[in-house]
Amino acid sequence: MDCRNGHLKYYITFVLLFQFVASIENPIIVSVEEGQLQGTKYSTRDGKSYFAFLGVPYATVNQRFEPPQPPVPWSGVRDATQYGSVCPQLVGQTNTLTGKYPIIVYFHGGGFMAGSGNLYGGSYFLDEDVILITLNYRLGALGFLSTGDSIIQGNAGLKDQNAALRWIKSNAHALGGDSNRISIMGESAGSASVSYHVLSPMSKGLYNYAVSMSGSALDPEHFERDPFAQAVDLGESLGCPTYTSEELADCLRQTDFRKIVQIKLTKWHLDPLVAYPPTIETLREGQSETDVFLMEEPLVLLQEGRFNRVPYVIGLTEEEGLLFHSAYILQKPELQRNMNEDWNYIAPITLYYDKRYIPDEERNQISRTIRGFYFGGRKVEPNSSRNLTNLYSDRLFNWGTRTAALLQAKFAPVYTYIFGYIGDFTMLQLYYKDLFQGPIAATHGDDLQYFFNSTRYPYLRWDTRSTQMSRALIRLWASFATTG
Repeated sequence: MDCRNGHLKYYITFVLLFQFVASIENPIIVSVEEGQLQGTKYSTRDGKSYFAFLGVPYATVNQRFEPPQPPVPWSGVRDATQYGSVCPQLVGQTNTLTGKYPIIVYFHGGGFMAGSGNLYGGSYFLDEDVILITLNYRLGALGFLSTGDSIIQGNAGLKDQNAALRWIKSNAHALGGDSNRISIMGESAGSASVSYHVLSPMSKGLYNYAVSMSGSALDPEHFERDPFAQAVDLGESLGCPTYTSEELADCLRQTDFRKIVQIKLTKWHLDPLVAYPPTIETLREGQSETDVFLMEEPLVLLQEGRFNRVPYVIGLTEEEGLLFHSAYILQKPELQRNMNEDWNYIAPITLYYDKRYIPDEERNQISRTIRGFYFGGRKVEPNSSRNLTNLYSDRLFNWGTRTAALLQAKFAPVYTYIFGYIGDFTMLQLYYKDLFQGPIAATHGDDLQYFFNSTRYPYLRWDTRSTQMSRALIRLWASFATTG
């Protein structure tokens, strides 16, 4: 990211980590289509050597909210030993590489609002013979705002991912990778991203296998049916005119990006957690279906079999709804009181059906039905924690994942799983230390610590039970990336 004279330009970057059969001295230099890259040497958990190329530009953006363009070539050798800038968020000699390894491209989660590729280290994965690539993509309004028409089409963050896949496909040979064995993988919003690439004609042929961990395009928080309303809410918060899409877009393009990132469109506590999810796009004059990322509803595309039919792994953790929803409600009596006293107002917001096109009485009836099914006559309180967790798990994750798996399995190989392993550390301890003193469940994000080393989790160095689980999972995922 570069800010000069008040203008913002995005340098979208990715991280590449891979192994070699031959011994190559450090530093390592490779040639890609745009120029030469110098990487650096690291070691895996089990002591195997690998080289990392950090902060490599795979695209650039000429105008805010617009699709990415090809990266600008460079002269000489580019230093690829440091991570590139994180996307804005409220938080000489060329060596010849041997072998062709399967490539795993990982899309980070964070509700399409936060996160970055540098949070997911490769020292676990690279004990297997694979190439691991992590990347950044535009987030929040900067990455997913849409005016619901052709003015700001939306899905810029997904188009960034698509640009990265094109770059990887083109340069796989230079990296020692197999361009015919590219797997896309993600968790949470990254998992939903994978689901969208499976649906998008724009991404056809750019990958061979897909892995979705805790998220689908069918999840209500991962698909926006009323994007213009979101754009208007943002514009009004920033004092922009909202009479027409053109006026709104012009104002938002001239607004300091920091102000846009700082706007929170929350309506109740943290909800909606995902303020700017992907949406359907409108064609501009002269465009065809392959010029946009998504033209139709995800459910319709899956039902009609109009998606990229590749082998697909898709699954969930056992208690998805516990981490960011039932846990934070159970630790705050005020939130429990809100739900008990004003359920018909709170439920549509936190469960994503507060859309303006749904009549009030219909919305109220939905709310009453949900409460009766999950709680009967009980209150929302610690004694009904299981009911609350099941509600959020079903609404935000379980139904979407199960439905997507069943529909895709009619046309392509699908492998489903539920992750229930409880180790010594869980995400609950990271976010709710006072509420959870020890591991009690496998919740949203708990599986990531076994795939990636990160400052968020304890390092799994020794031969513990959790380390054994980590190695087993990575072998499974690497096997899939190798054979489909």
